[in-house]
Amino acid sequence: MALAVLLDLEGTLVQTPWENLRHVQEFRQQTRRKLIELGIPVSLLGGIERSTLMRNTAADFVEKELHQNRCREILSGDGKVSEAV
Repeated sequence: MALAVLLDLEGTLVQTPWENLRHVQEFRQQTRRKLIELGIPVSLLGGIERSTLMRNTAADFVEKELHQNRCREILSGDGKVSEAV
Protein backbone atom coordinates (compact mmCIF):
# COMPACT_ATOMS: atom_id res chain seq x y z
CA MET A 1 0.00 0.00 0.00
CA ALA A 2 1.29 3.47 -0.87
CA LEU A 3 0.39 6.67 0.90
CA ALA A 4 1.18 10.19 -0.22
CA VAL A 5 0.64 13.47 1.57
CA LEU A 6 0.66 16.71 -0.36
CA LEU A 7 1.33 19.95 1.50
CA ASP A 8 0.68 22.94 -0.69
CA LEU A 9 0.82 25.68 1.92
CA GLU A 10 1.59 28.45 -0.55
CA GLY A 11 -0.78 27.54 -3.32
CA THR A 12 2.00 26.67 -5.75
CA LEU A 13 0.44 23.39 -6.86
CA VAL A 14 -3.21 24.20 -6.31
CA GLN A 15 -4.58 27.71 -6.34
CA THR A 16 -4.90 29.03 -2.81
CA PRO A 17 -8.50 29.44 -1.65
CA TRP A 18 -7.71 32.61 0.26
CA GLU A 19 -8.79 35.76 -1.47
CA ASN A 20 -6.50 37.70 0.85
CA LEU A 21 -2.92 36.46 0.68
CA ARG A 22 -2.26 37.80 4.17
CA HIS A 23 -2.20 34.22 5.52
CA VAL A 24 0.39 33.12 2.97
CA GLN A 25 2.55 36.15 3.68
CA GLU A 26 2.39 35.53 7.42
CA PHE A 27 3.37 31.90 6.87
CA ARG A 28 6.36 33.03 4.80
CA GLN A 29 7.43 35.49 7.51
CA GLN A 30 7.15 32.82 10.20
CA THR A 31 9.15 30.40 8.08
CA ARG A 32 11.95 32.97 7.61
CA ARG A 33 12.01 33.83 11.33
CA LYS A 34 12.14 30.18 12.37
CA LEU A 35 14.93 29.29 9.94
CA ILE A 36 17.00 32.23 11.16
CA GLU A 37 16.26 31.23 14.76
CA LEU A 38 17.52 27.74 13.93
CA GLY A 39 20.81 29.15 12.70
CA ILE A 40 20.36 29.63 8.96
CA PRO A 41 22.29 32.78 7.96
CA VAL A 42 20.07 35.72 7.01
CA SER A 43 22.31 36.39 4.01
CA LEU A 44 21.64 32.90 2.68
CA LEU A 45 17.90 33.50 2.55
CA GLY A 46 18.46 36.80 0.73
CA GLY A 47 15.49 37.82 -1.38
CA ILE A 48 13.81 34.42 -1.31
CA GLU A 49 10.09 34.93 -0.77
CA ARG A 50 8.53 31.49 -1.01
CA SER A 51 8.62 29.26 2.06
CA THR A 52 9.34 26.17 0.00
CA LEU A 53 12.46 27.76 -1.48
CA MET A 54 13.55 29.01 1.94
CA ARG A 55 13.27 25.52 3.39
CA ASN A 56 15.06 23.96 0.42
CA THR A 57 17.87 26.50 0.69
CA ALA A 58 18.16 25.85 4.43
CA ALA A 59 18.25 22.08 3.87
CA ASP A 60 20.99 22.47 1.24
CA PHE A 61 23.00 24.64 3.63
CA VAL A 62 22.73 22.13 6.46
CA GLU A 63 23.63 19.26 4.16
CA LYS A 64 26.71 21.04 2.79
CA GLU A 65 27.93 22.95 5.82
CA LEU A 66 27.24 20.85 8.87
CA HIS A 67 28.93 17.57 9.62
CA GLN A 68 26.50 14.69 10.10
CA ASN A 69 27.45 14.16 13.75
CA ARG A 70 26.98 17.85 14.49
CA CYS A 71 23.52 17.71 12.91
CA ARG A 72 22.61 14.83 15.20
CA GLU A 73 23.94 16.76 18.18
CA ILE A 74 21.87 19.80 17.25
CA LEU A 75 18.72 17.79 16.65
CA SER A 76 19.05 15.85 19.90
CA GLY A 77 19.86 18.91 22.00
CA ASP A 78 17.71 21.67 23.38
CA GLY A 79 17.11 23.29 20.00
CA LYS A 80 19.66 26.05 20.53
CA VAL A 81 21.90 26.08 17.49
CA SER A 82 23.41 29.55 17.51
CA GLU A 83 26.92 28.12 17.87
CA ALA A 84 26.37 25.63 15.02
CA VAL A 85 26.98 28.04 12.14
